[in-house]
Amino acid sequence: MRLIHAGSLSNNYSATVCRKFHFELIDNSRIFAVTMPEKTMIQSSITPLTVKDQALKSVARGAGIFFIGIILGRFLGYLIRMVIARFLGPESYGLISLAISVVEIAATLALFGLPTAINRYVPFFWSARKQAKVRGVIRSAFRISLPAAIITALALLFFSGGLSNNVFSKPDLAPILRLFAVIVPFYSLMMICSAIFAGFKKMEYIVYTQQFVRYIFILALFIILFMLGLEIKAAAFAYPLGYLFTAGFGLYLAQKTFPIFGKNLESVSSYRKLFSFSWPLILVSMIWFIIDRVATIMLGYFKSAEIVGIYNAALPLAQLIPAVLQSFTTIFMPIISSILSTGDFKELNRIYAITTKWIMGLTLPLFVVIFLFAKTLTVKLFGVEYAEAAPALQILTLGFFFHSAVGPTTMTLNALERTRLTLINTVAAFSVNIILHFLLIPKYGLIGAALASALALVVLNLLTLIELFFIYSIQPFNRKYLKTLLAGSLAAGIVYFISMFFSVGLLVVLLLAIIFIFFYGCLALLLRVFEPEDRDIIQQFQMKLGIRIKLPQFIKSRMS
Repeated sequence: MRLIHAGSLSNNYSATVCRKFHFELIDNSRIFAVTMPEKTMIQSSITPLTVKDQALKSVARGAGIFFIGIILGRFLGYLIRMVIARFLGPESYGLISLAISVVEIAATLALFGLPTAINRYVPFFWSARKQAKVRGVIRSAFRISLPAAIITALALLFFSGGLSNNVFSKPDLAPILRLFAVIVPFYSLMMICSAIFAGFKKMEYIVYTQQFVRYIFILALFIILFMLGLEIKAAAFAYPLGYLFTAGFGLYLAQKTFPIFGKNLESVSSYRKLFSFSWPLILVSMIWFIIDRVATIMLGYFKSAEIVGIYNAALPLAQLIPAVLQSFTTIFMPIISSILSTGDFKELNRIYAITTKWIMGLTLPLFVVIFLFAKTLTVKLFGVEYAEAAPALQILTLGFFFHSAVGPTTMTLNALERTRLTLINTVAAFSVNIILHFLLIPKYGLIGAALASALALVVLNLLTLIELFFIYSIQPFNRKYLKTLLAGSLAAGIVYFISMFFSVGLLVVLLLAIIFIFFYGCLALLLRVFEPEDRDIIQQFQMKLGIRIKLPQFIKSRMS
């Protein structure tokens, strides 16, 4: 059992008199709240740190392990796509990708944005020790989402033939859609459980279910069924069964985390509160889910299943780029919310700028490798027939890099309670995305789809950056940021020059990546891109990763 201090101490902290503390006692299966009354005698020799002191350390600490989880999960997801693409070929893989996109869009619509509301109200009521309301929020979410998911699945089952023949002009898609329709309620359960885990800060459970169990089960089942001779049916059966197993495992972990179901458990329903809070972010989450998949849908409408398959070889590789951003944003919201409680916008701007510099700096190596060696990666990972995906991959990586390089813009806007602005920005990006797909895909195919998706990301982030700057004077760019970008650009030029003298395969790409990191690090030190606060971030990463590397005095001297 471990003791976690979940409160915050004021600057006029006293060893004998303090405000109310909130503790969480966490064992292997349950979380319990214990509140100590005011004026409780506390004997402690530990000097408390203010929110400002802890902010950067907390950001680094929270991002470390979750980043590894995201990378491993993305790898498994990409491995599934690679295996299915190689075993089935572009056309069959395109049908599977199209069916998954249709089903996941339908499932997201059926969720009504409830995971966002759970993330908001579960920790809120839990910290107030209102367990009945916590249970009420969760049960209300289940009671709304499950019937909606079942109705959506039945509708998808009924209209699968019409969608396949009249919308996509692909009759072979119909039987796959009928099988995949059963995914909808399982997907909803998985997402509701993930929101519960986030509410209780059990981020590792999200990684276990969504990233590991789901992908490993689907991959193993597909390989077994394919070896039995089922071919495309192997994927058609593997996905629904994988989601079924993941949903069941998620429910088990959710019940283990907090007693949701059972006799004599008090519950206070929260239907009105859930809807009143969520409506702007409900639309945002639904629109973004559609944006993520609209290229696949539009390519399926205008082009062949083979083109859809080739595009979906490029997309998941490009989606590795924002992994660092996602890792930091999991912890960024509660940190800046604490800072906002003090009204210190100067400190918020400082944390935002330093965090963005780290996100951009850590994303640069992955971006450079994928952008410079896009053709090698697509051909070696998927096969020669997927070489056409390379230019689309380069365009997508540019869009995702810009999305990461400006930092957690939307998250910051939401923390400032500007969710309606977030909705307006998202609608604008969605409109640009749809219009450009209609204009570009018929003429340019893969390139048009990639360009439309990348420009939508640029529009969203530019709008948010402008709003943050003009309303709150918040922006991430400074000399240290520009020096970091310069160091990465120079190192990329060196690596590209070296690559001209070799026949580039996967092993050479790996070696060039190592060379890039070496020159990137050296140039960063020479240009003095590091700040004193960066030492704290490095130490927190080392603690979370379980390693200890003593920095040489020369490197420490350059952190100023």
